[in-house]
Amino acid sequence: MKKLELRIDIISDVVCPWCIIGYKQLEKAISLFQQQCLDSGQQFTPEIYWHPFLLNPETPAEGTNLRQHLMGKYGLSAEQSDDNRDRIIQLGQQLGFEFNFHDDIRTWNTFDIHRLLHWVSTISNQQQTALKLALFDGYFTDAKPMNDFTLIAEIAGSVGLDKKQAMDVLQSDQYAEEINTIASQWRSQGISSVPAYVFDKKFLISGGQDSSVFVDFFKQNLLEKAS
Repeated sequence: MKKLELRIDIISDVVCPWCIIGYKQLEKAISLFQQQCLDSGQQFTPEIYWHPFLLNPETPAEGTNLRQHLMGKYGLSAEQSDDNRDRIIQLGQQLGFEFNFHDDIRTWNTFDIHRLLHWVSTISNQQQTALKLALFDGYFTDAKPMNDFTLIAEIAGSVGLDKKQAMDVLQSDQYAEEINTIASQWRSQGISSVPAYVFDKKFLISGGQDSSVFVDFFKQNLLEKAS
């Protein structure tokens, strides 16, 4: 069986709702395309790598109210804010992800979380994906505070990582230089918003796209070249 390989670099932040929506769309597209490949005697084997984007680098350690932050940043009215939340919740439901927004939910500075994710990337990119998804769940579904190192270490433990090692990373400044460098590199390449997806280090798709966009890309850049 012929293998179709693809590297997928995802630039995102765990406090960005469109990042988990976009990933769920990508995940759906991968599943659909894998089945299409099997039907034609081929195997699609994508490799996913996550990279940092600091959505709110100036946010203080105690976080800020998410609604107030978004209304101030984007000039939204309360009604527009509610409409955006309703849209995100509905999209999440369609993709099997639960958003639980409430008036007190906060947004966070995720620099330390990105350091932890970078540590996991040195172990396994599959475990990095598992932790990233667990953090999305922790923040958007369970409304967990993303500045609580004990809680974040427990989330790491829930996906099979060593809790003590995770806590050691969080309580240090390990990988701080790497995160600053990587985040700056992506910005220098024109990534100014997330989610962003880079395929085989050549092709960019930005934003919370529908799964059909990814499927079309796979067909055009993998199947047609393989035929």
